[in-house]
Amino acid sequence: MDSEIHLSTYQNPGSKVPLELRFVLTCNTSDNKIADNIRINSAHEHLSWLKFEDPHDGVAIIVGGGPSAKDDLSVIRHRQRMGATVFSLNGASRWLSQHGIRSDWQVMIDAKPETLSLVDETIPNHLFASQIDPATVDAISNPVLMHLSSEGSEDNLPPERREKTSYALVGGGFGVGNSACCAAYVMGYRTIHCFGFDCSHREGKSHSYSQPMNDDIPCVLTQWGDETFLSTVAMKAAAERFQIIANDLKELGCELHVHGEGLLPSMYRNPLKTRTPSEGQ
Repeated sequence: MDSEIHLSTYQNPGSKVPLELRFVLTCNTSDNKIADNIRINSAHEHLSWLKFEDPHDGVAIIVGGGPSAKDDLSVIRHRQRMGATVFSLNGASRWLSQHGIRSDWQVMIDAKPETLSLVDETIPNHLFASQIDPATVDAISNPVLMHLSSEGSEDNLPPERREKTSYALVGGGFGVGNSACCAAYVMGYRTIHCFGFDCSHREGKSHSYSQPMNDDIPCVLTQWGDETFLSTVAMKAAAERFQIIANDLKELGCELHVHGEGLLPSMYRNPLKTRTPSEGQ
């Protein structure tokens, strides 16, 4: 997977000029391992592949684990009762269940083996990226595989099935939320509501629930307008990428709503810049 350079600044007390920090952001799993995962998972002929569906009037609710999601539980619950489809990201599925909201889909794309611990067997549908660890795919009897759009990914699909099977290459990148929005579009949804897409910490917590695998990830401060947000570098990159994806989806006819608070919603509601901080670095 391609790496990208991201820029962050930090103002030391008493300094006149902020310190510029450059991070090389790479995937947490090697290219070779991801390629192996795709080959193994795609070889299962009984698993269906995500493909383009005709546009429809359904409403997609995509719920991430950001701390602000807990502020909108009543809204999520109401919209589901009105017929919206709930897509939960990673551990958000179990968390929603604890609050009386049963997800319709669980979406996961992370290739690291620890993702297995987040699988929610109690919900009816699972949308797993073909790049995730095979043990995670095998934990569910019939997940739908989605193929992410990345350089060379199609080369790892079985040639005979590529020729006979309709499938989509799902965009996004830098976070499951971004890919989930693209997947909802592929599935025909043109109205999408995003909850818990904070991409920043609140009161020292990165999620609405315990997420130990994220506890030791280094964080950076990002100032946006009059606000300063604490995020991991990956969260910041996801927030930046979301702005591009959101614009693309709206140009394709989507009605996109971003709820909650945090770095990503602040960027979305207050587009202060014409390009993301990492572009051109």
